[in-house]
Amino acid sequence: MPSLADPIRIIGFDPGESTGWAIVDLRRKSFEIEALGVLNEAALTQKLEGLLVDIDVIVMENFRVRPGNAKRGSFDYSPMKTIQVIGAIKYEAKKSGIPVVLQEPAIKPMGYGFLHQPNKHLHDMDALCHLAYYCIKRKILKSIQQLPVDQTPPAT
Repeated sequence: MPSLADPIRIIGFDPGESTGWAIVDLRRKSFEIEALGVLNEAALTQKLEGLLVDIDVIVMENFRVRPGNAKRGSFDYSPMKTIQVIGAIKYEAKKSGIPVVLQEPAIKPMGYGFLHQPNKHLHDMDALCHLAYYCIKRKILKSIQQLPVDQTPPAT
C-alpha cells in the first residue's frame, strides 16, 4: 500500500470542468515531471484509473463554498462539477489504496514560487504547483530547480 512517508510518484489534480493533472517522479530526489495535461469530464472518467497506476500519493486542490459566494447566489442551480470530480478521484483513490492530500487554492502563489514560474492560470500548471508546494512543505525536497522557460512536459 502506498504511503505518505516516502512517495516516489505523486499526482496532482486541479479539479473542475477541465481538470488539470501532473505526475512527478521523485526517485532521483529531484522534481522530475513525467507528464501533465488537462482533461474534460468524459476524458477524466476514461483515463483516471490509468493515471493512478503506480502512484503513491494524490495531492489535490480542495473546494469549499465560501459564505460570501453562497449569499450572492454564485452556486444557485450549479451542478458543482468541481465537487463531483473531487468525489470521483477520492473514490478511485480509495479503491486503489492511495492516500489523498487536499490543499487550499490559497497555496498556489507559494507553489508557483517554488516552481519559479508565473501563475498563468493553466489547470495543468496549477496541479504542478500543488505538487511543488507538497514536496517542499513535507520536506521531501529542499528546493526545486528552475524549470526552463521553454520546457513543455509531455502531455497525455
